[in-house]
Amino acid sequence: MTDDLQKLRKIIAKTFRKAKRWYLAYLVSQFIILLIGVISMFVAISPSLSAMLAFLGVLAIEVL
Repeated sequence: MTDDLQKLRKIIAKTFRKAKRWYLAYLVSQFIILLIGVISMFVAISPSLSAMLAFLGVLAIEVL
């Protein structure tokens, strides 16, 4: 019984670590996408290029 509980705790801990790592990558990518949007307002970047970069950023985080 305790061996099963130890295995379950290890699985939960591993899943939690993966979720934390994914969420951190998600937050970083969202910040980069926001930064691209803000920079594109002040620099002469076309809105379509800015939207494409944001879209590619979202796709990249979904692949990870």
